[in-house]
Amino acid sequence: MDHLCIKEIRERQIIQQLMKQLIFSILILTGFALMGTTHSKREAHVEPLLETVPLIDGILDDDVWQNARWYCDFVQYTPVENAEPSQRTCFALFFDDNYLYIAVKAYDTSPDSIVSRLTRRDQIDGDYVGVMIDSYHDQRTAFTFLVSAAGVKFDAMISDDGSRRDLNWDPIWLVKTNVDQQGWTAEMRIPFAQLRFNPSSNNTWGFQVERRIFRNDETVFWQPFSRNAPGWVHQMGVLSGLDQISPRKTFDITPYVVSTAEIYEAKPGNPYAPGRGFRYNGGLDGKIGLTNYLTLDFTINPDFGQVESDPSEVNLTAYESFFSEKRPFFVEGRDLMSFQLSFGGGTGGLENLFYSRRIGRQPQYRPPAGEDTFVNHGDFTPILGALKVTGRSPGGLSIGLLHSVTSSQYALVSSNGNESRILAEPFTSYMAARAMQDFNNGNTLLGVMGTAVNRNLSEEHLTFLHKDAYSGGIDLTHYFHNRTYMLRSAGYISHVRGSKEAIARTQRSPVHYFQRPDAPHLQYDPDLTSLAGSGGNIQFWKMKGNLRFAAALLAKSPRLEINDIGYLRFSDQLFQVNYIGYSFTEPVGIIRSAGINLNQMTNWNFNLENIGNGGDFNFNMRFINNWFISSGIGYHTSTLSTSMLRGGPAFLLPPTKNGNLVIRTNDRNRLSFSGHFFLLDGEENSQKRHNINLGMAYRPSNTLMIELMPSYGKYHTNTQYVRTFSTSGEETRYLMAQLHQQTVAMSLRINYTITPELSLQFWGQPFFASGTYDQFKKLADARATSYQQRFATFTGDQITFDPTENIYHVRESADHQYSFRNPDFTLLEFLGNMVVRWEYMPGSTLFFVWSQTRDHYHHNGVPDVFTDAGQLFSQKAHNVFMIKFTRRFGA
Repeated sequence: MDHLCIKEIRERQIIQQLMKQLIFSILILTGFALMGTTHSKREAHVEPLLETVPLIDGILDDDVWQNARWYCDFVQYTPVENAEPSQRTCFALFFDDNYLYIAVKAYDTSPDSIVSRLTRRDQIDGDYVGVMIDSYHDQRTAFTFLVSAAGVKFDAMISDDGSRRDLNWDPIWLVKTNVDQQGWTAEMRIPFAQLRFNPSSNNTWGFQVERRIFRNDETVFWQPFSRNAPGWVHQMGVLSGLDQISPRKTFDITPYVVSTAEIYEAKPGNPYAPGRGFRYNGGLDGKIGLTNYLTLDFTINPDFGQVESDPSEVNLTAYESFFSEKRPFFVEGRDLMSFQLSFGGGTGGLENLFYSRRIGRQPQYRPPAGEDTFVNHGDFTPILGALKVTGRSPGGLSIGLLHSVTSSQYALVSSNGNESRILAEPFTSYMAARAMQDFNNGNTLLGVMGTAVNRNLSEEHLTFLHKDAYSGGIDLTHYFHNRTYMLRSAGYISHVRGSKEAIARTQRSPVHYFQRPDAPHLQYDPDLTSLAGSGGNIQFWKMKGNLRFAAALLAKSPRLEINDIGYLRFSDQLFQVNYIGYSFTEPVGIIRSAGINLNQMTNWNFNLENIGNGGDFNFNMRFINNWFISSGIGYHTSTLSTSMLRGGPAFLLPPTKNGNLVIRTNDRNRLSFSGHFFLLDGEENSQKRHNINLGMAYRPSNTLMIELMPSYGKYHTNTQYVRTFSTSGEETRYLMAQLHQQTVAMSLRINYTITPELSLQFWGQPFFASGTYDQFKKLADARATSYQQRFATFTGDQITFDPTENIYHVRESADHQYSFRNPDFTLLEFLGNMVVRWEYMPGSTLFFVWSQTRDHYHHNGVPDVFTDAGQLFSQKAHNVFMIKFTRRFGA
């Protein structure tokens, strides 16, 4: 029996063992299952509008509202489920060929206590009312239309039975509010063109009306909701009477023009840094209804200059940082394009077949620069265009298709007065497609997804990139026992092709590290021109009731590779987790709600090595005064780190214990505070981490919000990777050191809303990070029983420092000599962004944007915030001013 067969048998054995553990966990936990409350469905009947169309002004004095049927039977959702509301609420509704008209009367015995706060759209605050409409009546998706007492809109597209919401969906609809002696009122006109539904002679929609009474922290609904139910769309009431309507197709075209000016410090001799620059651009966005259930969104030559910058960070790990998508075109509808590889939160929950930040990324080839050579590399790759087709068929098939093309990006190189162009990023096509079919009234969901990346590698120096990359997945979800339980499974595959150099580079990357000398199940092959991998997961959840639990398994094969269009931190993983939690939803004494949970997890690789075990216990509690506290403790056994030595042998790290504490005061007050404290301690003084994140929010008026968020982090590790050397004696040395790292940051955010259509936002963050390295050492025995035997610290005779050259010299013996630059660092950075946004007519916007960056770097490594701040703000700023004008044309 050959070695490969033995490995396959061992892999099957561990998977069988994991499946047995999963089944055992499910059987044990199911024995504790409790059922949740269900409510009968209420029905509201909407009548056709036979009278004069009401004037949408928030004052319900039109004849249509005077003669309407009003529905007033609301119940509490929070703080006490199914209790009588503290204030009365009523609604009425009509429709005509093009619109749904809704009026809400929010009665209040103390109208002076109504909280009316101006905010930007989708950042609603204070008292509000609104409706949720499941126009497909699939009990999974819905459209939300809310409005605050100040007239601020909140709209969202809901999916996955309420667990996901897309706030970047901004439909064109009209709403006005008015405060009077009886309370306040809201009047809405929602175009049918903004909804998606199937034409039917018996049109029935899911429907819900919500009200928030801010001062009481009270939420009331027309259709009673159970807090212990898994999701809420399937709990919505019924809206009938819409038999006579027909779908309307959207047709919106929004061209834009933008002008940008830059002012910064000129660099003598550098033709690409003259100190100022101007540029102009234009493009087109559109939304077109292809059918009554399919919508095409497109963008041509998009500009995202109004998008806030990513926060600063220092990443000393082997893994790529994850940054959230903020570009509106890619954010809207992203839930439909999502295919998670794993489950839960944390870094594992970020892994996905589709990571839109790959599109328009920074060019991946950097021409070398020298003393007389200057390079203009470009910060991103221009997107020529992108399109999305999304929708849901009458038969319950949800569809999402995204295609984007990025242009060839050239780096300009000037050497001794001679300029040349070098291709830094090739012309690339990105495609992702997702489809999901539901059966059995939405209780069974079958989904598929596929992605493709194709590059035009016409230049030899770009053959380190994959020419083609493909991935695909299939997932199945089934809810049973009245949605009390859920069983979900998923499988996925990947395939990349390219030159030998490209595939060898992939094998050596931090995702794989096939070159590890102690991994017999990983075979580094420099002659490969393709790589294929796979993975999958299976999850079982109890989702209903006070008691909830889950058991799950995950497998990612060593050759799985999706990072051309997806996000994967590392492969070669088998992971098992159990979860059990109990929530208290009814107020008791001073406690409004509380919850506890316990988690257990185990990690292996595909060589059947136990990488680590762990567990944690957490609790949270919200008080009657709306203060919140949560805390948790965790313990992880010795962990086998396969990435710490960057392709070297796996290093055995000592056990760690950690704890966290979160405290938040009542965020409904004008002044509120928050604090998040985290502590990690490694045994044998191997590592320590302390993080403190504080927050203060102050609202001096109903139009102004000021938030201050200071943070401090301190990290110590005894074995920070520095470099890998091949010594003069042809031996490999893995160099480590003791690292003392500190980070200090202070974020300031100001939101000033003049009207619901005109606002100003500012965000600024000075960031200071420093690291000092000492006690340099080499790897001895990465898995020795004693931690101190896993490395050998250099003596004073073996290592010397040359302060003139800022270089360390190591001389172990005559045959083992090498040198390296002092790794101490201090990074100083300031990022600032101000956006004035005026929606001068529905869907048409004028932006004025100012952004500023400052940065400074030196090798001191000693933290001194006041000195560092002086150095940072003495640097010349890089200022960017932008004016962007968009104009919507459409129905």
